[in-house]
Amino acid sequence: MAEDLPPEILKAVEEYYNRPEIVEVVESLAKPKSIEDLGLPEEYIENLVLKVIADRGPVEGREIYEVTRIPIPILEEIVDELQDRKLVGHTGGGPMFQNTTFDVTPKGRELAANIMSEDPYIGVCPVPYDMYQEVVGDQVEGRYPIEIPEEVYEYAFHDVIGAEEAKRTYYLAATSGRGLVVFGPPGTGKTFTLSRMAKLLPPIVIPKAVYVAGSVLQLYDPDFHEPRPRREQPGDERWVKIHAPFVFTGAELTLDDLQGRYDAEKGVYEVPPHVKAHGGVFLVDDVGRQRDSHIAILNRLIVPMENKKDIVHVGGTAVEVFCDFIAAFSTNLPITVFDEAHLRRAPLFVHLSHPPLEEAVNLFRKRLDEMGEEYTEDALETYRRAFTPEEEGGWGLKPTFAYARDIAQLAQAIRIQEGKDVIDGEIVEKALRKHIVLTLQRKGADLDKFGTEETEVPVTTIVVKGVTEEDVNEIEKIPGVRTVSPMGTDVYVDLEGTTPTRFISLLREWGIEFTDVEVVGTFRASVLAEATTMEELMEGAEEEETTEGVGVEPETGKEERETEIIEEETEDIEDVDDLLKDLEL
Repeated sequence: MAEDLPPEILKAVEEYYNRPEIVEVVESLAKPKSIEDLGLPEEYIENLVLKVIADRGPVEGREIYEVTRIPIPILEEIVDELQDRKLVGHTGGGPMFQNTTFDVTPKGRELAANIMSEDPYIGVCPVPYDMYQEVVGDQVEGRYPIEIPEEVYEYAFHDVIGAEEAKRTYYLAATSGRGLVVFGPPGTGKTFTLSRMAKLLPPIVIPKAVYVAGSVLQLYDPDFHEPRPRREQPGDERWVKIHAPFVFTGAELTLDDLQGRYDAEKGVYEVPPHVKAHGGVFLVDDVGRQRDSHIAILNRLIVPMENKKDIVHVGGTAVEVFCDFIAAFSTNLPITVFDEAHLRRAPLFVHLSHPPLEEAVNLFRKRLDEMGEEYTEDALETYRRAFTPEEEGGWGLKPTFAYARDIAQLAQAIRIQEGKDVIDGEIVEKALRKHIVLTLQRKGADLDKFGTEETEVPVTTIVVKGVTEEDVNEIEKIPGVRTVSPMGTDVYVDLEGTTPTRFISLLREWGIEFTDVEVVGTFRASVLAEATTMEELMEGAEEEETTEGVGVEPETGKEERETEIIEEETEDIEDVDDLLKDLEL
């Protein structure tokens, strides 16, 4: 836990997060004392308050304040005006404004309904666009390079075990403001470590919403923006001081997402994710696995990465917004998913590989400690053995940071299920055997090919007619035959890695008699379907031994012959009769 760090580190972090330039921004945003200080048309403010009362009424003055964050004295003035116009009435409570209950009159309800049909926004009173440009723009100017104290580095990565070179590269990226590309197999901590990088950056002050072109542009998103303590917040509560955000997207990211969107129900224009990442880190994870072209997505980000600004559309108006983020792209695909223009704007490079064995075990121990679990040394030894090389007596699995979390959680669930108080080696072994990815590793599956086009091969189905029962068994042994399905004297044959032309030639060479051949079509089949079945996983079946002497394939039992499979592209056959004639059959 961060709270357990030495006091001198925590003190240095607090000083860094309250640097003089940040404090100056906060102090400049004093609590508004009049309607004019809000910087918005008076009619707009009155309409906003009327909508709140109509939507929430009867409602106390305290709640109107909590929704709009307009100071109480200004709210009193506005509500008095609405009462004078017979739009709002006092229904109880008092004598303080905060405790007084208000509701709309029939006249007020009618007006509020008309206003909401045009502008349904109910929320924090926005700040004017020119104020946003000035306050946020001042924070952007001269932001980099940032001098980051070593104590902040220790604080940011206090819970990251190992990955020293990666952490130092993140440190360099945060100092310079330059982007980076992170490579590594799944589960090696790409997203986790990058999320900690944002803690290296100082906080920023942003408005929760901006009034522009007669509409509201919403910048604050509680899913990504974590406020600093109340004592550090501006007097004008329409603004918020937040930690440098870490905004992440993945394979679900589309080009439309990068344009922002209008929420008709809330009546706000939401900024896209890279604008929400202003002042922090914007991660595009799993580059190359997006539904839209990943090249088009990366190209769309070039201008905001270069200019630290972007354009969003509010109604029919193009509005310039700040998006000074550090770009991070992660993938486990080849580097060729990027082109030079992308790499020049994210010039730093991090490669995260499988952690050393002891780091993996230490992380497993740390996860159990964080979960409040008691465990035996045998539990740790069992986990260690799973990732120890086979030649050293282990299972030979490849460790990742993600497995430490997964196995700790599974072990906890098994302990609870079995009514035990302590996690021991037996429980850890059960958890390891229940994990599907680790089970696939033990079966020798090539996980790098899972979910890629490499797991599929073209297969051509043909029908061989007039075949005897004895010859069906011979067809199964022909190289390039994937499956054989007899139906009377017709035999359906799936071919892989060979062509119908070559297959018919082999039928003749093997002395197999037939009357005709028809090509049904070509499809793509998984190369994993026969390699690893779920039945094998559940039963924990061991691999079959190969018979000595005659080569036998473990699953099909086919004898190997010295006939070479000719690798050719599958032919489009329009006339099988011509094919048979060419082969003089």
